[in-house]
Amino acid sequence: MSYTTKQQVENYLQIDISTDLDTQVASWITMAEQYIDNFTDRHFEEVSAIRKFEGNGEDEMWVDDLLGVTLIFMVENDATSDASTIALATTDYHLKQGDDANKTPYNKIQLNENGDYDYFREGQLNIWIEGTWGYSSVVPDDIKMIATKLVASIVKTGKDGNVKSFTEHDYSVTYLEFQKVLDSDISLKTTLNMYRKVSELKGFNMTKS
Repeated sequence: MSYTTKQQVENYLQIDISTDLDTQVASWITMAEQYIDNFTDRHFEEVSAIRKFEGNGEDEMWVDDLLGVTLIFMVENDATSDASTIALATTDYHLKQGDDANKTPYNKIQLNENGDYDYFREGQLNIWIEGTWGYSSVVPDDIKMIATKLVASIVKTGKDGNVKSFTEHDYSVTYLEFQKVLDSDISLKTTLNMYRKVSELKGFNMTKS
């Protein structure tokens, strides 16, 4: 799933884009998605993966945008041996967005005071969380529109005779064009700012798979 499509860009501009530009347009869509993700510090598609965090010795820990958990493991300092791995039961923790357990995406895991564990033991990349990550399972409509407008701005510039300036790998020029779009349309910038994450993560994480 993408934040926008060539068809949506064509509909927005009310033009037909040459099939010769299919690869180029696909690249611009990818760059628009990356730009939105970097601006908001979020990802708007769900991704299934194991991510690793560092235990903090507390009964709760902040995580990336999380839609659901399959398993949570505590291991010995990023160990790979099964003998050193503890799997938490679903009754051992609560998923929350801040202090609210009824909102998604979740961004905090809190140990259940009636569960078997009192704290996430400290360690190096020793908390492994297997789950579904991202802001939502469906890309929000306003994010789709912003992505469409960003790509449309590149197409329109090319239509005016400057398409050679926006090569497939010219991120700096393309990102500058995206920034111009946001600066000229306060509503788009305001919308992206509303999605912008105030990071409360404690510790490093990485995607394992």
